[in-house]
Amino acid sequence: MSNRRILLTLLTCVSVTTHAIPSSIAPEDHEQTVEKRRLGPLKFLFHYQSQNLTYSEWITLLTLCLAPVVVHLLASVPESVVLDGNPPRFIDYLCHYNPTSVIWRYFAIMDSRVRCRNWTPEDMAAANAHFWTHETWDSSQEMRIIQRARLHMPPRAYNAPSRSYIDPTSGSAIKSVIATLQGVQAMYTLISSHSPGNAFMSDLSLASIFQPFAILGLLRLPAAPWMSEHYIYDYRPTRGYSTLRTTAVDDDSQAPMLSLELKTLQPSNSETHPGPSAAFKSQNTANAVSQNFYPASSIRGILIRALYLLAMLALAAWTSTNPFPDNTIGTTFTVTGYMHTIFYAFFLDATVLIFAFYLCTGRSTTTVIPCVQQTWYQVYTAVVFLGMILFIVLAALQTRKTWCGAWTTFPVMWEWGWRDWEPCPVDCARLGIVGKVLKEGSCAA
Repeated sequence: MSNRRILLTLLTCVSVTTHAIPSSIAPEDHEQTVEKRRLGPLKFLFHYQSQNLTYSEWITLLTLCLAPVVVHLLASVPESVVLDGNPPRFIDYLCHYNPTSVIWRYFAIMDSRVRCRNWTPEDMAAANAHFWTHETWDSSQEMRIIQRARLHMPPRAYNAPSRSYIDPTSGSAIKSVIATLQGVQAMYTLISSHSPGNAFMSDLSLASIFQPFAILGLLRLPAAPWMSEHYIYDYRPTRGYSTLRTTAVDDDSQAPMLSLELKTLQPSNSETHPGPSAAFKSQNTANAVSQNFYPASSIRGILIRALYLLAMLALAAWTSTNPFPDNTIGTTFTVTGYMHTIFYAFFLDATVLIFAFYLCTGRSTTTVIPCVQQTWYQVYTAVVFLGMILFIVLAALQTRKTWCGAWTTFPVMWEWGWRDWEPCPVDCARLGIVGKVLKEGSCAA
């Protein structure tokens, strides 16, 4: 019995000593324990701490998280126009929601407007539509010239825009205003994180992981006056269009051009609408393109391509060379912080390479990104969306609410014992810190 008491006493002493060690570790010894969480020169932190969030807090977080995705991705893709053949597959639709495809659409609409010699409501409608024909996407200049004349053709009354720019009270205009406000707010947050006393990564949470998409939404602003959804293309099989030529001509100044365009619409023996075929290569079509658009090699085309390419290069350089803004948290980051850097560096670098290739090779006259149906681009799209899902899961596991109401993915200081991760002013009385030096002065007991 006495032996059992002695053994129990020894085990109790060992247990007490073990629990007392963290409070007596020398700073250098404690640094060695943190070193085990290092990944290269950076410390790698993961801590599940969202278990105490309430239902209303989850709804708030998810709303803030998905708002940039909805405004800048989902709401920026137009309705597809299926002309003939089998309908697009899911992956064919999904590639349009790739952020790279959305940015390309911003560029292409602006490019079409700048290079168009006589911009009309029909031009605006055709530039905003995604045409699917012969099991491929075709929004080239030739296709847009052909389809713009069909907006007014029977057998169905078609809804064409009433003016060559959007209505300031339309849904498209409201989307542009929201996108701009979100982009300005996100840009201000990023820039202010470099000022003293601001820590960008300490505020990173599920609510803010997609804020960079809001910054990309600023690229929508130059094209915003012509990003319209006010059009309807609704096709039925019909026998001919030569008798309908007068219905497509509402303005005498446009009669010669529309007459030329409609010559390419004459169907052969088929009762279905003709797709992009040899008619696109005809002299009439080539003349129509040259009469409607300045060449991509013109000074107009060069300037607009240089503008967008420089903007993308600046964003990619920012992300690749300075992924972590200056802050007060040293070289320690959470898993969400690593994912933030890797995801946006990968996406922006890939976007710059794609843009540079097509802009420099003169293949920038289509409003649908040329590689949209290539296998590698479909794989790239799948990687982007899988990365977004993983990003959401990691941020959801790590996000917690601080005592001052801010959201963060960093653990509280007493859980790690060596640094304050709170993105809040430190309450010294609450935390029991003596001599904590802040910007405002010293924190006394």
